[in-house]
Amino acid sequence: KVYTLAFALNCTRDEVVDFKIICDCAFKADFDGKRQEKSNENQDTISCNCVYKAGMYEAVVDVFVSKPCKLKIEFEGKYAEAGDLTMKKPLYLRDMLTGISLYDVDVSAGGKYYTYRYYETDSDGDTQWRWRLLESSSDRLIYEGSLSDYGQWLPESDMLYYAKEVDGKRCVFVLNPEDMSRNVIAEGVPKGSIRFMDNEQAFVISVAEQFEGEKGEVSRLLSPEDRSDNSWRDRTDLWLYNLGTKSLNRLTFGHHNVYLQDASQDGKRLLISVYHDNFTERPFGYSSFMELDIENMTLDTLVSDGFVNSARYFGENIVFMCSAEAFGGVAAKVGRNQTPNIYHNTLILFDKKTGEAKPLLKDFNPSVNSFDCNGQKILMQCTDKDSVNLYIMSVDSMQPEKIDLDCDVVSSYSSGKDMDRIYYMGQNYNKPSRLLVYDKRESRELYFPKQKEYERLALGKMETWNFEYGKTTIEGRYYLPYDFDSTRKYPLIVYYYGGTTPTDRTFEMRYSPYLYTALGYVVYVLNPSGTIGYGQEFAARHVNAWGKKTAEEIIEGVKLFCKTHCFIDSDKVGCMGASYGGFMTQYLLTRSDIFAAGVSHAGISNITSYWGEGYWGYSYSAAASANSYPWNNPKLYTKQSPLFAADKINTPLLLLHGDSDTNVPVGESIQLYNALKLLGKDVQFVSIKGENHGIVDFEKRLKWNDAIFAWFEKYLQGDDSMWKKMFPETQMEK
Repeated sequence: KVYTLAFALNCTRDEVVDFKIICDCAFKADFDGKRQEKSNENQDTISCNCVYKAGMYEAVVDVFVSKPCKLKIEFEGKYAEAGDLTMKKPLYLRDMLTGISLYDVDVSAGGKYYTYRYYETDSDGDTQWRWRLLESSSDRLIYEGSLSDYGQWLPESDMLYYAKEVDGKRCVFVLNPEDMSRNVIAEGVPKGSIRFMDNEQAFVISVAEQFEGEKGEVSRLLSPEDRSDNSWRDRTDLWLYNLGTKSLNRLTFGHHNVYLQDASQDGKRLLISVYHDNFTERPFGYSSFMELDIENMTLDTLVSDGFVNSARYFGENIVFMCSAEAFGGVAAKVGRNQTPNIYHNTLILFDKKTGEAKPLLKDFNPSVNSFDCNGQKILMQCTDKDSVNLYIMSVDSMQPEKIDLDCDVVSSYSSGKDMDRIYYMGQNYNKPSRLLVYDKRESRELYFPKQKEYERLALGKMETWNFEYGKTTIEGRYYLPYDFDSTRKYPLIVYYYGGTTPTDRTFEMRYSPYLYTALGYVVYVLNPSGTIGYGQEFAARHVNAWGKKTAEEIIEGVKLFCKTHCFIDSDKVGCMGASYGGFMTQYLLTRSDIFAAGVSHAGISNITSYWGEGYWGYSYSAAASANSYPWNNPKLYTKQSPLFAADKINTPLLLLHGDSDTNVPVGESIQLYNALKLLGKDVQFVSIKGENHGIVDFEKRLKWNDAIFAWFEKYLQGDDSMWKKMFPETQMEK
């Protein structure tokens, strides 16, 4: 007879596990790919060692029983734990990065069908993109395919359209989900994004053409933006294809990019914008919004404004999404000496006849990320404190009403023309992305790709924790290990961004708190002054701050958190952040010694060099350093730069940076590394070859995360073995 023993092995770190199998019968053992076999009964013990990455594994032993026998399995591993196959596990990075991830959802105009896109990543990091077409009434899968035939919904019919090359000609197809028939409706159209008119008799194509030649070995910059790839020299114009006459006509031509914002319901007018650089005036560019009558080709300029982002028709009027400085600041609600934060968006209703601009959300604290209009309603996706929610406004009341959805962070949404039923994707603080539908004030789950894996997860509690700083409530939350014991002392990791956007409740993110609670940390996340989603005044505190007040709030919050939570070891507190958050790490360490270790990824150490060299340094500074420049406010650019206070850093600091970062150049980490080395401080610099602002290569991402894990393990848990294994000290350093 053959008897099988199976058990789970949970390894919270990468490690080698030594096994001993003691059995007086023949057996076969498989410890997740490491096979051992005993073919006779003379040998009692077989030993083996297995190398495991952090994660959960299944071990199987088949025993061939011909007589009474005993089986005993012993193992040694510092971070290994055995249990039955129902044993739960913490969140591991590989589990988070692999499997199916949802991308976006799109519902047909009549609501009869919907599509969604997703991608699947295997254990080697290879990713495949797919899409699915389903019937709304039954959620029946009609079709699944690659993105080569993925399409958009027609504005009136419940049919899809997409463009594809056929025999050297670009053709537009219409796909009918009723019978899955595909028909070519246009041939020889130029390459570009397509938008159908509501009457479905014509469509507009946004075509990018190279206006100037490619840059050679010796080239002259045409603009500060010209440092990027050659695509900046492309210029987008609009073309119109008439299905009735099969005619293709160019609508615009010029030296500036033209963008289609919307089309009128009668199909006679287009709402377009033309972008102009204006480097001598903040925000260093502006868009002219115009209405183009495509019947007689007349053009009417509505507004030219650098603070307006997008526009939609709303009946006979127009809704603009913009920052509060648009239209002369009619929507602004900030303090007397404050400048609004460009990244906090609001909506303005524009009367075409009178030119009146009416703010719709002046007293509305969330920031608008995107919106849709149907003439009677406005549906908005908003950054709402540490969540992303949907709000809706009707033409009758024009008051935003929050839609009660079953997630904390909405990543994608779509509705039919009536906006009564909404399909959406989103995550909760403790749950990965799902696809749901909201109908009749209730949500129903349609697809949860990681449900099986989720049911195995052991996740600790999350609690909100806010504190008062002056007259301001600073909101935050903390996460506990899954095996939390209130009688123990835990090391603490503090995470923040500190910039223009809040750290929301996304479960699967680059700095997911549950990746760190799995390693025995408590994680405290806070959103200090300056972030959008908490009202205009709160967001405006980001402008010309560069750490002022924000750092004080973080330091005070950490002190209070440690004081009011007896399970925190206040001598073992680490801090980490990326980009502006990396800057915050560096700046915090110049202001306080309360941290035992710090991590800065792609952080800004010298505001001046970032402003001048980063591809978007000067344009981001239109928000962060409004009207302040190195020549008129050198104090801001030096006193707030961590590099100029490097001698005050006494905390061990890990600097990480992609060596191809175009946003925050790698020199920002190099400068501070050099300074701290000359000062004899405890600093390490890890450069990730070929990576930009974020680390996206699968294997490099794993090693990048491991470096952070190892750094905190060394200084917050007193174990430097992982760090030494990753980065052994060389003879040259001794």
